[in-house]
Amino acid sequence: MKTSIRRYCIFALPLAIFGSAEISNFAQAPAQSRSLDDYRKYALTHEGNVARGAKLFAKEQRLACSKCHSLDGHASKAGPDLFAAGDKFGRRDLVDAILIPSATISPGYGAAIVETKAGEEYLGVLKQATDAGVQLMGADGKLVSIATADIKERRGSFVSLMPEGLQAALSLQEFTDLTEYLTT
Repeated sequence: MKTSIRRYCIFALPLAIFGSAEISNFAQAPAQSRSLDDYRKYALTHEGNVARGAKLFAKEQRLACSKCHSLDGHASKAGPDLFAAGDKFGRRDLVDAILIPSATISPGYGAAIVETKAGEEYLGVLKQATDAGVQLMGADGKLVSIATADIKERRGSFVSLMPEGLQAALSLQEFTDLTEYLTT
């Protein structure tokens, strides 16, 4: 008798506090203990919702995809333009690009590190290089110009500006929604 009451209380207490809709949302909540393979398998075997994926893409407080990636075909930001990404890449490739961003970096989007003679260090995508200097665009979307005379060292990086672990803030369904949006 005590066991069945205890089981009922474990289920009933959250139900009484949050209501049934919140219990459903709790089941959809992100779990940091999920592996990359969990996200990959789910996104490859389930359909996502394009509209929800678009909202996730655009929401700067959540993932900030739109801060670095454009969708207009102009590649005007730090990350690659994702217009027609679904036509260029398969679903698995897009899933892996989100899960392991440094595994394959699109040409022209490798990060550069510039150290100045004053000891400052800048990390960004090289947007322009001339005899006069370089322009880097950081992950924040800001363009920084550095005069050649001020540069102590310039080197490339094998690490993408796109942060690792973005999926940890998403449920499996949300990750699939984002993937669905990118494939359309």
